[in-house]
Amino acid sequence: MKKISLLSTLFFTLFITGCSSNIESVKSNSPEFLPSKTSDHIKQSQEFETIMRNFENLIFENFPSELERDKKRIAYTKDMVIILDDLVDNSKRLQSLRQSEFDTDEKREYHTLARALEYKAKDLRKIVLDYRTEEIAPTLDYIVGICNQCHDILR
Repeated sequence: MKKISLLSTLFFTLFITGCSSNIESVKSNSPEFLPSKTSDHIKQSQEFETIMRNFENLIFENFPSELERDKKRIAYTKDMVIILDDLVDNSKRLQSLRQSEFDTDEKREYHTLARALEYKAKDLRKIVLDYRTEEIAPTLDYIVGICNQCHDILR
């Protein structure tokens, strides 16, 4: 990457230097070179300089490297796994809580939802570890649905 940037800078510098020195040599060596042509060439040269400056800005813009993106992805994955491990542990605890205020059907439904929460959290953990990013949002939506169903029971 640095070799490309260095070569681009070198090319840009040589090209601009060549254009500006070429104007002076054409002016002094060519009697038929009219001032209007000089001003047109200068305008084009200035436009070209602007284009090259924009190009240089694009080249030297700080895009994250593949390694930097991987580091961020790994850190994000570690954070997600910690949260999902907590979710799995808490869903197991929910399954073992006594639900004395529930009737039999509510207890069964509550226990089923707590177990579903555990399994889906485990699924999501695997999805995150496998970097199957397209599956994260739908699985999270499913987990939120489980939570909402349980909250409807408790209310």
